[in-house]
Amino acid sequence: MWDMILKAMKTMDGARAGLRLWAALLGLGCLAQPLQAQVVINEVMTDNATAFANEDIYPDWVELYNTSTSAVDLGGWTLTDTPTNTARFVFPAGTRIAGRGYLIVFCDDAFSYPGLHTGFGLGRKGGFVGLYQAGILKDSVIYGLQPTDYTIGRMPNGTGGFTLTLPTPGAPNQAAPLSPPLGNLRINEWTATNSLQISGGKTNETPDWLELYNLATNPVSLAGMVFTTYDPPVATDNKVITNLSFIGPRSFIKFDCVGRGKAGKNDELDFKLSHNTGELVTLFDSNRVTIIEQISFPGVTTIPGYWAPDVSYGRLPDGATNGYYVHTAYPYNRSTNWVRFSREQTTPGASNLLPLTNVVINEVLAHTDPPFEDAIELFNPTPQPVNIGGFWISNDKDVPKKFRIPPGTVLPPYGFTNFYECVGCSPGAGFNWSGTGTGTNFTLNSAHGDAVYVFAADAAGNLTGYRADVDFSASFNRVSYGRYVTSEGKTDFVPMSRTTFGMDNPTSVLEFRLGKGLSNAYPRVGPLVITEIHYHPPDLIISNTPVDDSLNEFIELYNASTAPLCLWDTNGLYYAPGYPPWNTTPYADGRTNTWRIRGDIDFDFPTNVTVPPGGFLLLVNFDPVTNLTQLAAFTNKFKVPPGVPILGPYKGKLANSSAQIEIKAPDAPQGPQHPDFRYVPYVPIERIKYYDDPPWPTNADGRGMSLNRVKIEDYANDPINWEEGPPTPGRQHLKVGQLGFDRVNRRLTLQFKGWAYASYSVVYSTSLTSGVWFKVPGGDVPPQTNTGPRTVVITNLPSGSTRFYRIVSPQQP
Repeated sequence: MWDMILKAMKTMDGARAGLRLWAALLGLGCLAQPLQAQVVINEVMTDNATAFANEDIYPDWVELYNTSTSAVDLGGWTLTDTPTNTARFVFPAGTRIAGRGYLIVFCDDAFSYPGLHTGFGLGRKGGFVGLYQAGILKDSVIYGLQPTDYTIGRMPNGTGGFTLTLPTPGAPNQAAPLSPPLGNLRINEWTATNSLQISGGKTNETPDWLELYNLATNPVSLAGMVFTTYDPPVATDNKVITNLSFIGPRSFIKFDCVGRGKAGKNDELDFKLSHNTGELVTLFDSNRVTIIEQISFPGVTTIPGYWAPDVSYGRLPDGATNGYYVHTAYPYNRSTNWVRFSREQTTPGASNLLPLTNVVINEVLAHTDPPFEDAIELFNPTPQPVNIGGFWISNDKDVPKKFRIPPGTVLPPYGFTNFYECVGCSPGAGFNWSGTGTGTNFTLNSAHGDAVYVFAADAAGNLTGYRADVDFSASFNRVSYGRYVTSEGKTDFVPMSRTTFGMDNPTSVLEFRLGKGLSNAYPRVGPLVITEIHYHPPDLIISNTPVDDSLNEFIELYNASTAPLCLWDTNGLYYAPGYPPWNTTPYADGRTNTWRIRGDIDFDFPTNVTVPPGGFLLLVNFDPVTNLTQLAAFTNKFKVPPGVPILGPYKGKLANSSAQIEIKAPDAPQGPQHPDFRYVPYVPIERIKYYDDPPWPTNADGRGMSLNRVKIEDYANDPINWEEGPPTPGRQHLKVGQLGFDRVNRRLTLQFKGWAYASYSVVYSTSLTSGVWFKVPGGDVPPQTNTGPRTVVITNLPSGSTRFYRIVSPQQP
């Protein structure tokens, strides 16, 4: 026999966290009495985002309940999500559930975590859960669409039918409050022109769709409701929404409109939307009489050009009714006063938004210590003043109403304004005035990266559907992210070379808060930069078939600084505050945290890699340690200079059409005062996404050329800073500007384009075949911070002799 075991696990419900008892529930010092016992499926969680944690993960789960007073041995019983496979999970021998006890079974494959694990998950869009003993069904439930962080459970607990419940694992069920559907449900967005997609060599039209939105602050039951496109509307033979289907509070459900006889899934409807004639779409209540919601739209036969591929129409803001057509009697006209969303603006299953164009987030500072604090700068890019009083700023797109901009705040034409944490200020004076970073107060996460959102609102604080947003990665201390507009007119939000909030060398936080904003500085560049990308070598021809030559891909990296660059965290060992003398054990070793490449390829640099100033490093798509044949072929093919490090292989491939490459460096591990103790933030150093079509150079796409960087010190993710040229891995792609010779004064002038942070020497030989080269006295060119012309003047040339000159880098001893 087993003693009852109680295990405490963390649970979260919004703002508070506590402990809840789960699962327990083995024998109570008595033998199981299966003939008198009844074990039921009592509660089911299918979309667990924050409701109940098993240590640091949030799995689906099923709660069993023993309605009898006697313990039950569940050994050999089975649990499944598939009626045709009743034994997907078999309860281990000795598993017992106490009389009137509960048992939690996690529906995931996290077998190293505490508890029982089925090895399968539960579908949040509907499914089946069955409990079997010796192949005999003991209990089951079929459910439909499920809202996030709610469960379905028996009410009354253990004996009643299933309904929507609040998560109570290991405790009696609690019914969730529901709102009525009438007045709360809106058909919020829809498209009738989803474009064609090619999959597996076949051309398929992706389904039309419509989105349902719940305005209420409680869930709404959808069970038995019917969507139809009949005109006039009748709910006769269209698909009925499955029992135990719900939509969450302020939530969305996307329904695919797949057509008659095809709507097998709970989120599929048995009609399509016509972009030719338009539609009248009606949602009936479960009584098939009450109309819950209704919209109509025209087709291109009525209004040519009304529909285009992948556009959608809908409400702005979500659920809005003002100004939208309300149908009162047949015949129903086709309403045209919907908001149109472009392909990039469609948001099926999410909030309808249009970009805020007269207010942009210009600069964000997230990693701070006094005399700095987190800060957000807004900019008005228009010639008209903008009243932003009442707008909302948040770091959570799902919780927009965090910090409300004070009434009367006006952004002048082409002007700036800053908002600060303002810890210790009066309520509402800053976005973290309480200093807690919780509730409506927030800080910006510099270790994991974060986002900032500005939501437009009316004078009463109601959202209008317009939003500006940026997201950013981890950041070093005092390094801000800011807007940078490329030569293509695209806006990147990237690390800046310095902060520009207006008071950027303060002696106190109070002084820092006096800053009113300035134009952004130039993006931060280096110290490690990408200087050449050979992403599509000419194809190999094998049996008359072109084959991708991925083994000859490479990326060239360059140390654009005047000091050796160690590709690991050189801070070494990390100790808790107070060391020395009391704490002699380090909590982290930075030497093991090396730089990395991420994006469409992945590579972690080995330990102890150092790049000299002005030095190169090559990344290849093969292992240069084990594949010596390919290494020899590669170095011979591209004439790689001796001593240039060649590392690989990276995971993935440099795509022939487009790929993103990002260099990341480690910051200090999170200290013991942080909830993510020992987590290592990785900060972006450089990111580039190349393309194979203009304005990017096109001859690098399979025509033998590489993408070569034009200026080392200029921003990388811009086609204007890249040119095509022959592959030169491990050496500079220099261009000689001019060579002058003054016979009278025996002077020779060499001029060439030099790279930033690179040093040079001029060497000469009297024969191109002798192989002996001598350094020219006075022919050294020290490193400079900019890419540009370099000039060497050689005087007192010997007369009557022939000499050949060469420019080499780095500078020779």
